[in-house]
Amino acid sequence: MKERPLIAFTLLIQAAVGASWGIVAVGHSDLLTPAEISTAMQIGWPALTGMTLLALVASSLHLKVPHHAWRGITNLRTSWLSREIFAVSAFAGSLIACSLACWIPQLAFLLPYANWSIIVIGLVLLLCMSQAYRLGAVKAWNTPCTQASFLLTTALLGGLILGVIISFSRADIAAALWKYLALGVVILAIASVALALIQLKRFAVFADPQSQSEQRAMLRTRLLTNCILVVTAALLLILPATGILANALIIALVLSAAVSEYLGRSQFYASQIPDGFYGFTG
Repeated sequence: MKERPLIAFTLLIQAAVGASWGIVAVGHSDLLTPAEISTAMQIGWPALTGMTLLALVASSLHLKVPHHAWRGITNLRTSWLSREIFAVSAFAGSLIACSLACWIPQLAFLLPYANWSIIVIGLVLLLCMSQAYRLGAVKAWNTPCTQASFLLTTALLGGLILGVIISFSRADIAAALWKYLALGVVILAIASVALALIQLKRFAVFADPQSQSEQRAMLRTRLLTNCILVVTAALLLILPATGILANALIIALVLSAAVSEYLGRSQFYASQIPDGFYGFTG
């Protein structure tokens, strides 16, 4: 599928936004001690910075002329796509600032400002990203379901990445934390399937029979993946969340969530992608 770079870009960015909000929230809670918060941030901010930079590299792979990517930011006044590119760049800059502030004591004063900028820029980024896809020419995308889908991905993948980060910084609360995350995964997985069904119904109104058949096949595969996701989360809720079995379930949970979101985003792009979208050819 030619849209794989865009799938990687959107999933990585939305996961990074969700996890970054979680890190900021944890930093202002009593869940961890100051030392543990520092450890979580020293792990989390560089990891999320790497994810965001990887997403930017992935997005450039979709361009017909990658070295013209800079032109995408030249139309901020009228183009949501240009605003999205600007917001991603600002988000990456805020993550870099957070990473430097965590590891360089002389820059620690920047951390509170960078943390709040992460929240604001992350919201702006999600808005720009969703609006960039709400194109009148692509009816399957021009719906509030697009925003809802992006928010679900942000919550699901971001929450799981946050769980992994905190598990490295404080193992003794990881068991309880993953119980809550597993419950959240069940709720979000059900919501994502319901949203996919709504999108499929809308797509069926104007799509040709062959496209409808492809969409249904992709949806069936995603339903199967989400069943695995829900069963894995349910086992985490029921069984003791410690030991080798728990770690295996956590890995299975993260992987099945990633596969489910990949399938969902593939279905999204398969609904129709306009010629030249993200392709700066001048």
